Amino acid sequence: YYPYWHPTVWKDVAVLTTEPERCEWYKSESQNVKVKNECSDPEHNNERACTTAGAEWLEVPPHKIDAPVCTHAPWLRDNHLGNGQGGRQTMFNWTI
Repeated sequence: YYPYWHPTVWKDVAVLTTEPERCEWYKSESQNVKVKNECSDPEHNNERACTTAGAEWLEVPPHKIDAPVCTHAPWLRDNHLGNGQGGRQTMFNWTI
């Protein structure tokens, strides 16, 4: 599920969505630009459970890179990851 609730080492490059009206939300929730949190005890995944158990709710800083590009996703067949129109693979050209 995206955007991830907890910290991750992954850097977000792009979000391809069938709901482009949500792009600003996707971009603002990316850890590229937003602080994420985690529990010092990995058994707990939310602040209430973490602190109730006596663990510490930790803040993990953003990656401090640009928010991901967000654009409309190309048409895909259901349950055929990457299989677009005409049976061709879909792609995202990322210019570095």
